[in-house]
Amino acid sequence: MKFRVLFILFFSLILTVSSQDVDSIRVVLEINLRETDSDSQKLNVMLALGEFELDHNFTKARYTINGAFDLIEKSPTKFTNHEKALVLVQYGVLKRRLGKHSEALDSYLQALRLFQIDNDVKNIADIYHNIAMVYRFQKDYGKSIQYFKKAIHLNDSLNNKLGVGNARNMIASSYSRLKKYDSALMNYQEAERIFKSLNATENIQQLNNNMVSFYRRLGNLDKALELSLSNIKYSKSKDKKLALANSYYSISLIYEKLEEYKLAGKYVDSSIRLAKKEKFINNISKGYRKRSQLWNKLENYGAAYRDYKRYKKYSDSIYNENSVKKIQELELRYEFEKEKQEIELLTKAEASKKQLYFILFILTAIACVVIVLLVRGNYKNRAMMSKIEHENETLRLSKELEDKEINVKQLVADNTMRLAFKKDLLERIKTDSDKTDANVLLQNLTTDLRLQIESETKLSELQNKINLVNKNFDDHLKMEFPDLTKGEREVSSLLRLNLSIKEIMTIRNVSEDSVKSMRRRIRKKMSVPKSQSIEDFIQSLA
Repeated sequence: MKFRVLFILFFSLILTVSSQDVDSIRVVLEINLRETDSDSQKLNVMLALGEFELDHNFTKARYTINGAFDLIEKSPTKFTNHEKALVLVQYGVLKRRLGKHSEALDSYLQALRLFQIDNDVKNIADIYHNIAMVYRFQKDYGKSIQYFKKAIHLNDSLNNKLGVGNARNMIASSYSRLKKYDSALMNYQEAERIFKSLNATENIQQLNNNMVSFYRRLGNLDKALELSLSNIKYSKSKDKKLALANSYYSISLIYEKLEEYKLAGKYVDSSIRLAKKEKFINNISKGYRKRSQLWNKLENYGAAYRDYKRYKKYSDSIYNENSVKKIQELELRYEFEKEKQEIELLTKAEASKKQLYFILFILTAIACVVIVLLVRGNYKNRAMMSKIEHENETLRLSKELEDKEINVKQLVADNTMRLAFKKDLLERIKTDSDKTDANVLLQNLTTDLRLQIESETKLSELQNKINLVNKNFDDHLKMEFPDLTKGEREVSSLLRLNLSIKEIMTIRNVSEDSVKSMRRRIRKKMSVPKSQSIEDFIQSLA
């Protein structure tokens, strides 16, 4: 909680820096750094302090940024890609201001890879801006313009107006170096418009620093001198050492153009003293070069030669052949790793695509198998249903045929009984016609006919009773005793009604022996106990 309060206080002080002493901000950050225990929080404070000191005390900036770099080197797993990349960016700025451009570029490229892993577009744009600055100091203005354009494009896509303004300010400086003054002026004006819309005072001042060189090259020395004096005043009020060193150098160039060589020399001396104190190698190098040229114009050739040797000493450390080669190697390595990464991504994409196609093929094959099984199952179900329907229809027809067969047999039995009765009646008429008179004979015949009709009526009623009682009994016998024949089931049904052998003989129109024989077979097939009558056993089945 204490850490957060102090950190919020720091940002509040940053916002009100114009009305507060710079040292108060430094004190807050240094207290914060001492009191924090977490490595991650410590790193964040060091980043804030390093950013602050880069503008105010380069020596302290070196100490803080190198400490942050050592921290991530010792325990890289403790920090996120984002935190490590931010340290590498500051480390690159430090190396760039020390004139170690190859080391600066190496640091920027490492940070770029980490930001690309996280797809951190805003910081990728910032890296492009810093890489462009390296090429600008290397005087490779063409490449610097390429990277500034990349930074502008990304910042524009993010609607980061301040980022666009900063990149346009610096790309204008590179165009000015190439003497493309129309492009330079257009970008300066666009940067000024953006900064004014955002009320970005600090950035407007940085723009004025660059505009000094632009007006000087165009020959508008009064405007250049006015801006330079304003920049010196602003830089002193904000304790901005690097900006102040640059302003001293810029005003010396203006007085050189005005042929006021001694006054120009005084400002160059001020720039060199400050640059040596803060170890701004680029500023020291160009300061000695300019002072050598001024001594030469003042015809002090010995002093000119001494300063020229000093210039060469610092210049060679910045622009030596090995440094250039190392920068080229870093460019090639980065491009190679980038191409390698793209190839790996393409390879992974192709592998993923093949895997997807294989999965789709497997799913399609499974779907086809399922469809075939469903169609086959449907066909089997339909065939089974058709078979069941056919079997049901066969059973229905068999039942109808069986019922018709029974009816036919009953009709045959009835006709047989009637025929036997008629034969018997005819025989009696022939026999009794000679022995008995006609009235007695007629009376006897009438009585026999009436008895016959009564007997048939009783049989018909009995048959209906049998059909009613035995409606489901026959199916039961089929299930329990499948060995029984149809005739044996019919007799079992009659026995269930407790009919006598004689009654069964009459109904079935068979002999007594035939009925008895059938009873024995039924008893055997049903396994009727000897102690139990067959009628009782059959009745118990109901």
